[in-house]
Amino acid sequence: MSLDIDCPPAQKAVADQLMQNISTQAAQADGRHAVVSTAQSVRIEKARFQMYPTIPIGYTTAISGKAGETKSVLTIYIGAHATKGTLPGDMLHKPVNVAYTAFEDSKGMQVARLKAAGADLSRVFFIEMTDTRKGTSVDTGMMIPQDLEAIESLLVSNSVGIWFIDPIASTVSGDINKEADVRRAIDPLAALAQRLGISIVFVRHFNKGRGQASEKMSGSHAWRDVPKSVMLIARDPDTEEIIITLDKSNYSQEIGSSWTYTVNSADIATDDGDHLSVPIITGLTPTDKNVNEIINRDAEIDGEGDKTAGDFLVSFLGSCDGNQEQPYKVVNAAHKAGFSENTIKTARKRKTREGVIFVRKSINTDGRPVWFWVLDAGVLAGGTPSCTPPVPPIRNVAIPTIQSRGTGGVQENVPPDVPPSLDSKVNTNEHKSENQARVGETNTNQLLLTEDMRSNENKSYSLNLDHQDSAFVDEVLAKYRKQLAADPSALDVKLPQMSPVTLEMLTQRGGLLKQLADQEFQRRADSFTPAS
Repeated sequence: MSLDIDCPPAQKAVADQLMQNISTQAAQADGRHAVVSTAQSVRIEKARFQMYPTIPIGYTTAISGKAGETKSVLTIYIGAHATKGTLPGDMLHKPVNVAYTAFEDSKGMQVARLKAAGADLSRVFFIEMTDTRKGTSVDTGMMIPQDLEAIESLLVSNSVGIWFIDPIASTVSGDINKEADVRRAIDPLAALAQRLGISIVFVRHFNKGRGQASEKMSGSHAWRDVPKSVMLIARDPDTEEIIITLDKSNYSQEIGSSWTYTVNSADIATDDGDHLSVPIITGLTPTDKNVNEIINRDAEIDGEGDKTAGDFLVSFLGSCDGNQEQPYKVVNAAHKAGFSENTIKTARKRKTREGVIFVRKSINTDGRPVWFWVLDAGVLAGGTPSCTPPVPPIRNVAIPTIQSRGTGGVQENVPPDVPPSLDSKVNTNEHKSENQARVGETNTNQLLLTEDMRSNENKSYSLNLDHQDSAFVDEVLAKYRKQLAADPSALDVKLPQMSPVTLEMLTQRGGLLKQLADQEFQRRADSFTPAS
C-alpha cells in the first residue's frame, strides 16, 4: 500500500513501509481476510505422482467399487510398495511412510496383509481418534473435518506420504448424499493434502445394479467431483480377474486406462503360533477391459440385480393404495432399500415386458400429466398377468408432435423410460381419441408427448413459475451458475431434458443461463413439425 502525500522521497518511503507493515500485521491477525496475489508470483509446477498415473501428490484420490471387490486389498498393495520405493512414479526408489485409518478391518488383519505384501512395517502407521477420560482412552471414531487439526500434526511428525481412509463415509457426520455435507468434509481433506504435499486415498462403495460406471459411486456427486483422481474396480465374473479403470485423472492423459490383477492367498504366522491366510495381489498389468463393460456385462448375464429390484417393485406397489404409485416415489423408496435409479427403472421395464407392471398416465387438476406405475391385478390375485392395462380417463390436451432426430419420424406416446418398438410406424396426420390412448401400444395413431411431459417421469415434477417465489428461483439459478462456473459444459446433458417451464425460469435473470436456455428453445423449435 502506498500513501499519496506531498513530501520528500525519503519521508514517503518511510511512510509507505509503515503502511506495508500495518497491512502485513492485519493479514496475520485472527479472523477471515481477503488476500490477493499476482500471477507472476505463482510458481508453475508439474504434477508429481506417488503412483503414476493414479495417485497424484498433494491431492485426494478415490477408489470405488462394489463390496468384496478387494478395494482394501488394493490399498494394502499400494501402501506396501510405497514403503519399499517400488511404485512407478516420482517416488520410485524413494521409500515413503504410509498411514491407514480403516474401519472394517482390524489392525492385526491389516498388518498380516501388509506383511504378506512385503511392506516395510517400520514405515506403516495407524491413525485413530481416542477420547481420554479419567485416564481411560476410548476409541471414538474419526470425524472429518473436526479431527483434521489433530491428525495433521501426526502426519507431519511421522513424515507420512500417503494416508489411506477406508471407507471415507465412516468419517462424515452429515448426510453422505448431500453435496454440502460431503464437501464440508472432503474439501478440507483436499486442502490438507495440498498443504502437506501428501497423497490422501479414500475408499467409496458402488451403488447396486448396472449403469454408467462414472455414476456408480454412491452418495453425492461431490465424492467424485473433489478428488483429482478416481479409480473404479470390478471383478470379471468369467475370469475372476479384478479390473481397475482410471475414470478421472486431472493431471495425466491416461483417463480410461485399465489394469488387471488376480488375488491369491498367502499364509502368515500369527503371534500365538498359528497361521492366517490373507489375500495378496499378483500380476498388475495393463488390459483392454474396463469396469463399465464388466459391471454391465455382469448384469446382462445374470440379471440378478434386476431380479431382486423387480421383486422389490412387486412388493412395494402391492403395498400402495390402488397398487400404484408415482415413479419418483418408487425410486425414493428403492434408493432407501439400496437400489439405484437406473436399476429400479430397468427392473420396471422388465416387469412391463412380462406384463406384471404397466404404466398409466392421467392429467391432474392444473393440466399437467402425472405418471403412475401400476401392479397388474392378476399378479395380486396370485394368477398370471392380464397383460391388458386399464385405460385411465384423460382430458383433451393440445399436444404438438415432436420430430425425432435422424429418422424424420415422430416420437411415440410412450413413457419416457420405455423404448418404442422398432417395428412401429407413425402417421403424423392422425390422433387417437382419448378412449383409444393406451400406454405401451406401438401402432400407428398415438398421442404425442411434449418435452415437458417427457421429462415429467424422470423429474417427478415440473416447475411452475406462477407458484414459485423469487427466492426459490434465485436459489435454483444459483445452483446452475455454480455448476457452469466449475464446468462450462455441465448443463450440456441436462438442458435437453428440462421442461419448457424450467427453461423459461433460466431466462429470468439474463446472462449465460438465458443464452443457453434460448439456444435450447431454438433447437426444440427447429425440431417441431406442425400437427395436421
